[in-house]
Amino acid sequence: MRVIWNKLGQAQDRAPARWMPVCCALLLSLLWLGCQRVEESDRLSTTDSFAVEITISPETPVTVGDRVDVRILAQHPEHYRAIMPTIRDDERISLRSRTSERRDVGDGYVISMNRYNISLFEIGTYTVITGDVRFVARDEDEVTRPLPERTVEVRSLLDEEDVVVPAEPDELLSWPRRVPLWLWVIPLIALLALLLGLVMARWLRRRRTFIQQPPPRPPHEIALNALALLKTKGYIERDEIDPFYIELSAIVRSYLEGRFGLRAPELTTEEFIREATSTQSLNSDQQKLVAGFLEQSDLVKFARFRPDAVSMQDAWNAAERLVQETRERVQAPTASKTEGAS
Repeated sequence: MRVIWNKLGQAQDRAPARWMPVCCALLLSLLWLGCQRVEESDRLSTTDSFAVEITISPETPVTVGDRVDVRILAQHPEHYRAIMPTIRDDERISLRSRTSERRDVGDGYVISMNRYNISLFEIGTYTVITGDVRFVARDEDEVTRPLPERTVEVRSLLDEEDVVVPAEPDELLSWPRRVPLWLWVIPLIALLALLLGLVMARWLRRRRTFIQQPPPRPPHEIALNALALLKTKGYIERDEIDPFYIELSAIVRSYLEGRFGLRAPELTTEEFIREATSTQSLNSDQQKLVAGFLEQSDLVKFARFRPDAVSMQDAWNAAERLVQETRERVQAPTASKTEGAS
């Protein structure tokens, strides 16, 4: 270029002013050709239609915390797009920035570039990025190329001569170690067992109060009390026949059920008492007593019989007599048993 510029200067001194536009055009053409050559030089030096390169700057070893530029260049036909792996943050690498670029390099080829600016925080030599670059076409055709393996060496901020290795002491101090967990668990279990034993011993020594339920009242006692209550209601004195006979029949039925263990819930009171008189639980006199009582109750209920106060009193007396004669007797201990016991 310097030679061309000198020649143009000499020509300017000798040539007339009308040659100046031609010279300027020639100079611009040369500059354009030079730019084209520079652009063509951006193509990757490979014959493969799909090529991948990775560059790391600076090339020399870096120290902890330095910034490093990582560039991935992928050359491919222009109707493909490149999908590249990425660098992720972890405890070793901090990703500060990421940029992407696509540039036409002529002849139907483009270069896709991903640029990463990172900082490294782990001493040693390791690979910052791995994986495959995928080239996907519009017709879903896909080609893959692996990334070239490039390593980065990270050194300490201190020079090797600045690192001071402490001298080993004559006697190592034995610092107390962390107490194992099982040494805490065993005393805790023992303490809980002791507390549980104390609670159980206190509970076992405590006096217990037993509530004794009174024995059930015998059926004859319940029936006699009900008969006494019926008499105090004044049905006989007021000549209230229907409620008197209804309650009297219910008292007799309840007594026979409890005394002889008879159960016939599907029967009416009158039918139940007739069934009871046909069993061996009542003797002939008692059956006649119940039969007379039932006959009078049926007359009141079905024949509109209106007995006087004397008849009502006789019915009440018959019911009381039935209870007294059929009540369960408690046998007194015999003399032989009493003497044997003494």
